Amino acid sequence: MSTPPEAAFTTGILLILALLISAGHSHAATESEAEALLDWKVSLRDPDALSSWNKAAGLCSWRGVSCNDAGRVESLRLHGLGLAGTLDKLDTMALPALTVFDLNDNNFVGSIPASLSQLHYLTVLDLGSNGFNGSISPQLSNLSGLVDLRLYNNNFVGDIPYQLSRLPRIVHFDLGSNFLTNPEGYRRFSPMPTVTFMWLYLNYLTGIFPKFVLESGNITYLDLSQNNVSGPIPYSLPEKLPNIKYLNLSVNAFSGQIPASLSMLGKLRAYGL
Repeated sequence: MSTPPEAAFTTGILLILALLISAGHSHAATESEAEALLDWKVSLRDPDALSSWNKAAGLCSWRGVSCNDAGRVESLRLHGLGLAGTLDKLDTMALPALTVFDLNDNNFVGSIPASLSQLHYLTVLDLGSNGFNGSISPQLSNLSGLVDLRLYNNNFVGDIPYQLSRLPRIVHFDLGSNFLTNPEGYRRFSPMPTVTFMWLYLNYLTGIFPKFVLESGNITYLDLSQNNVSGPIPYSLPEKLPNIKYLNLSVNAFSGQIPASLSMLGKLRAYGL
């Protein structure tokens, strides 16, 4: 049975209206994202590197900004642009599609706002080599899709949140060169089976070799150097971490002999003891 002309016409009108509404929503969302980023830019000191961030240019053409097929901001890569300021004025709720947030090698200070934990699609968070301070929020563990977390070379203090050990997809975990401590001997930490890169060097870690590290069997690069970890180096390390290629345990307070079992690390390419 053929469709009556009136019904076909009505269907066509409805489809056009749906497309217009969808386009309107997309435009409104893009405007909201642009406004959020411009408001943040105003709060930064010496934002000359972001001169392309202006209303005359399309949002997706701004320096460091990449968009998905729907025109939503999916990555901010602002590595090494000399930016200074805080994240306080960044409205993360306006950036729901963000997957990559890279501020590495700038001059940001202040704490990590809890609102970052609401970026549910985030896979990469790189705040390394800045001047961020305060404690690391346990709420970052809500970023269940996070694969790459780099907070190294900042001024973070306090205990490493045990909740971070429960990030289900994390591969690259770098908290090195801060002022972090280990809470309660890591008793509430979980093994991190997805991690291949773990750097905790140059902090204030104490106690014996962390059990949760030893139980994170896919670690390939491990750096615990320049802490105050004590006791023996575990004899079982080669059995527990057979994939180690880089191992740095230097400048700690380990005691006893270097285990002969370390010779069984057949993939080891560089080490420091």
